[in-house]
Amino acid sequence: MEKLLALATSLSAKDADGAEATAAAPVTTTPGEKIDTSVLDHIFGANPAEEMKQAMAAIEDPEVTLENKEVAFDNLEMLVEQIDNANNLVPLQLWDPLLKQLQNEEPSLRKLAAWTVGTAVQNNPTSQQALLDHSGLSKLFDALRAETDDEVKSKLLYALSNELKFNYKGLARLNTVPEAWNTLMLLLEGQNSTIVKRLVFFLYAILAQEDDSSKLLLEKCNEYAVADKVVRFILQHRENEDCVDKGLQTLFLLLEKKARLTTGEQLAAELAALKTEYEHILTATAWETLQEMLARKE
Repeated sequence: MEKLLALATSLSAKDADGAEATAAAPVTTTPGEKIDTSVLDHIFGANPAEEMKQAMAAIEDPEVTLENKEVAFDNLEMLVEQIDNANNLVPLQLWDPLLKQLQNEEPSLRKLAAWTVGTAVQNNPTSQQALLDHSGLSKLFDALRAETDDEVKSKLLYALSNELKFNYKGLARLNTVPEAWNTLMLLLEGQNSTIVKRLVFFLYAILAQEDDSSKLLLEKCNEYAVADKVVRFILQHRENEDCVDKGLQTLFLLLEKKARLTTGEQLAAELAALKTEYEHILTATAWETLQEMLARKE
């Protein structure tokens, strides 16, 4: 410890010629004397918990400029990439102020709030539960219904997707969130390809889990005719390879799981042309299987 303190106090500015100035005398401590940890913070950076609190304080401070609030949010989002830091949102009492920012009047801050939520819960069951405990699903859906900015909507879907993957309890909770499924289905019928594509890929990710979440989602897909919506998405955006890719992959999985489809003939008529243009998207066997599944739906 004395060596670290000595190093900290010996660091000094260099003169204009680049020569090192005379080092300050090393600081020593006597037994039982408390060490000023700010010196260590100076060497290694502040404690992550303190950085998180400082970031939120800046975000909430009306005197801080928008640009600096955005920087603070960027820092917070990067910090919660680490699972331990994300889980510290609970003891630091930061979940409520973070979720409150979903209602900020500035679109950039609403976007960053959704982004931070999504990063905190990604592959993190502890933080997924924490979000549920703080009524996070209801707040995310309230924000999604009220949102007019497409970039913010996309990040809200990012947050919802990360919250619900490998989280049956969270997915089942949607049945108690007012208008949750209707909100998702309206977005699935929208015209913004980026938003619909994110939602389609979210459906694919849940269906591919092969667990109770997959079974629950399949029931909802049948209830809301999701396979038909995915067919429309593919045909509407057939010039966009990424949309066709995610759409076909999701549709294949839906049909493989016996999802209800009433408009298969529309895609069946276009399938040969799609295969010619995007043959690499599916294997030869998958193309044949898809054609057979569509034929059975006609």
